Amino acid sequence: MSKEQIIEVVLDIYSSRKDAKEYFDFFLNPDVEKLLDRYRNLAVKEFSRNKRRWSKARITVIKRMVREFISFNVDSTAVVTLMTFIMKLAMETTWVYHTTATFQRSMLQFLESSIDYADKNSVWSLFVTQMDQLTAVRGKCSGEFHGSVKQTLKNFSAGRLLK
Repeated sequence: MSKEQIIEVVLDIYSSRKDAKEYFDFFLNPDVEKLLDRYRNLAVKEFSRNKRRWSKARITVIKRMVREFISFNVDSTAVVTLMTFIMKLAMETTWVYHTTATFQRSMLQFLESSIDYADKNSVWSLFVTQMDQLTAVRGKCSGEFHGSVKQTLKNFSAGRLLK
């Protein structure tokens, strides 16, 4: 393709695809904090979904949201910040709404994948610091889920020390 053809294709994509427009806008003006705020708001909106005091938050939407955020090639500290924010919302959701065992298991799996991400991207200490601040707050989530989060963090920390 010639240079003009490539420019035309990029402009067509920019005008026809919302996700491409968002990516190009971020690429041209990389404001990570603004992007992080946007994804935090999307997470709040998803965790606010409920029906008759039962949470209707969809873990698939949460995981897709994190994958989209990572696709912007942001720093791993911003990704960890989003992941811990999502865990905070999950913990608060278990306090405010009824949640299914499946939801809680899925969120614990999300926590484990977040731990793996933090470990692989050398932001483990930041992740642990942010999660410790969350788990230190008592009364912000149900006891069983809160205990499971603490136990998961403890198990991974212990396993990490053995390496």
